[in-house]
Amino acid sequence: YQENPPPNYSFKEDWQSNVFNKITRAKLKALAASVALQVPDFIYKATNKNGFFSAQRAELMKQFVRFTRLLGQNPKVETFFEVWELLVKGTVIKYDGYLKTREKQEIITKFDPTTGAVETKEEEVISEDRAVDILVPLSELFIADFRIFDIQKQPRIAWIKNYTLEDLTPEFEHYPKFKHVRSKGQLMKFENYIETFFYKSWSNRIKKEDQYEVVKYYSKADKTYQVWINGIQILKTPLLWGKRRKLYPFSKGINELFEGTQFFYGMSFPHLIEGMQDMSNTVLNTMLDKLLRSLLPPMLVGLVNKDLLDLEDEYVNQDNKIYVPDVTQVKPMPYDGVTNADLAMFQLITRGIDLISIDPSQQGVQQGKATAREVILADEKAQQLKGTLFMFLEDLWLQKERLRVQNVLGNCMKPQLEAIAGKEGLKILNIPDPPFSDGTKGTLGIHIAEDEMG
Repeated sequence: YQENPPPNYSFKEDWQSNVFNKITRAKLKALAASVALQVPDFIYKATNKNGFFSAQRAELMKQFVRFTRLLGQNPKVETFFEVWELLVKGTVIKYDGYLKTREKQEIITKFDPTTGAVETKEEEVISEDRAVDILVPLSELFIADFRIFDIQKQPRIAWIKNYTLEDLTPEFEHYPKFKHVRSKGQLMKFENYIETFFYKSWSNRIKKEDQYEVVKYYSKADKTYQVWINGIQILKTPLLWGKRRKLYPFSKGINELFEGTQFFYGMSFPHLIEGMQDMSNTVLNTMLDKLLRSLLPPMLVGLVNKDLLDLEDEYVNQDNKIYVPDVTQVKPMPYDGVTNADLAMFQLITRGIDLISIDPSQQGVQQGKATAREVILADEKAQQLKGTLFMFLEDLWLQKERLRVQNVLGNCMKPQLEAIAGKEGLKILNIPDPPFSDGTKGTLGIHIAEDEMG
């Protein structure tokens, strides 16, 4: 019993079926599993200062990029979630940057397991120092022009996100202007502060007094990167990504073109089969209603027995005992059950969904009678759909790979040269435990000459 029952948006009676067919989710899982289990791989090419191709430089960069990905995530799981986002939302935005934070921590210097006595000292340590690949919700990314398909061609991009103080402090507390940042709750105590700090511009978008609105603003038009927290600018620099050609630290992938390359966002998979899904639900619920009516048909009662039969329910079943003077005045309403025509219509709609998605045979569902030609045609359609999706997935990873190379060059390529004993003057860069192209691991040693002649 509910004191205030929710409104009936489907406009159905209590006895009517309201089942949602989960065929879209089944197709989503099958399509994601068939595409996302293969992580895109790329061939690296690099040149030296003289302009000649250098296999050593290319291999070094490839292993660096692969190592940074293995540090923070599982590439296969990451790929699956990216494909799932592509299918469900039609568009996926990834941020590729470098996270380096410092914070004070208690370092254990001595521990006695017998008494449990612990001695600690407080030190400021680097808690995070790695490249990150973050999924950006579509509601947090604001672009300048919907008609520009390539995210790198957008004149301006803003990433607006709400932080708590615990998330905000490790990332921004070392910025010199961070000390001027105030929360909504702090400013509400002083009316003169509310007139400053651009309070009216951001306070309406923040629901809680202890939240902080962080705006990361990227502009190729101005060639600047800015960070604003609750209306206070704490950073303004030139764009950090790219050397000669500036880049945004974002990559974008789509599931299917919405109308062409004149629109930024893509079309989601549920949207593609939305019409067929609605028809399937309608036919399925109608068939269930007919089945229920045929099992418990309503009764036709003549006016002669109106006073004798006080029907409080629209159903009369075998448990009811009704006594009437004339049995011809009470009879079940003739109600047809589910017919072959209903089943044929439902199968026709299901087949239509298969034609615009993937066949049940590609979902791992055992089929009944089907000719070899039908199986071949269904497999060809499925491979075309999977191939298109994998093409967009490869494009997303190609953008991510290019951004990760820029992050590696800007943050990770700070070699520490070690002298080799017995070889005076010869230097080498040692990279322990890198995975090589053949799958083995070892120490990657790069000889670095003292000069061009060395």
